Amino acid sequence: MTKKEMILGLLLVGLFIAGCAQQAQKYLGSPSANQSGSQGTSNGEWHPVSNEAVGFSVFGVTDFSVKADGSMTLYLVNNAQSSVNLTDIKINGSSLVSLTPSLPQLLGPGENLTISGISAIRGAKGDAFYNDQLVFSYTVIGGAQHTDSGILRGRID
Repeated sequence: MTKKEMILGLLLVGLFIAGCAQQAQKYLGSPSANQSGSQGTSNGEWHPVSNEAVGFSVFGVTDFSVKADGSMTLYLVNNAQSSVNLTDIKINGSSLVSLTPSLPQLLGPGENLTISGISAIRGAKGDAFYNDQLVFSYTVIGGAQHTDSGILRGRID
């Protein structure tokens, strides 16, 4: 392969990558300036591609849904290497109410829990929400009280 052929090949690869990036940006939108990492459009409106739960260490939020009336279902996993006793769940400073199953709940390492309740998040179906703080209060068995917090982003189902 000659030097000219190699340069032409690299140029074509570069154009292909640039075209793919342009199509992806057109499909997904570009992040807005004040919501880094979120999907958005050039006018700054945030459009979530899927529900996200970020920033947690002990509890993994594997999925969640929020309805217009605030009813929420969380799918959790205990990522700690020891058993924990989940004692409270708060959204934006307000405890979830009417929890099923009720708290406290004991979770062993790697154990899953599906829990439903009424949250402070409200809106019409399709409305976006972002940077809503979710805080889990728990005790390590034989240990102290702790909190694990992160944020939720998504759309009302």
